[in-house]
Amino acid sequence: TLGKAAEIAISSGANGLMIDPFCIGLSSIDYLKKNFSCPIYLHRVGYGLFCSGNLSISYEIFTKLFRMLGADFSHVGGIWGKPEKAQKKVARYVGILRKPSSMRATWPVVSGISLENMAEYYDFYGDDTLFLDHIGIYKDEESSAKKLKALKQKMGLKS
Repeated sequence: TLGKAAEIAISSGANGLMIDPFCIGLSSIDYLKKNFSCPIYLHRVGYGLFCSGNLSISYEIFTKLFRMLGADFSHVGGIWGKPEKAQKKVARYVGILRKPSSMRATWPVVSGISLENMAEYYDFYGDDTLFLDHIGIYKDEESSAKKLKALKQKMGLKS
């Protein structure tokens, strides 16, 4: 069961739980929030089933539901190489999660980050975002160190 899986994860040292609400249901968010005191991260791996095609539900609706149900983090999608229309959609999802409200904000999560696109992502999403890096960052340590130093300079951060 979901509760047993969460108990095992937490007793094994997990500090948070990542779930796919499209696979295990929206009620799982509420259940985990009420029964476990750790951050809940929602991945959107199954969203295409519900958010594409002729009979679809806008991901904006799901984003609102995720926030209402108390998700701490919600995957919003990337912008790298996407057309302007797709970037505007992502901006709307981020806006929903951050909009001032009596509800606590949900942090947007974005993945697919590389040293080449991090500055663009940071400019787009801002500080209150969980950035998940891409494994490619670690492939060539010497090259990555140079790219990271250049990125920090570009972003005005100390090396």
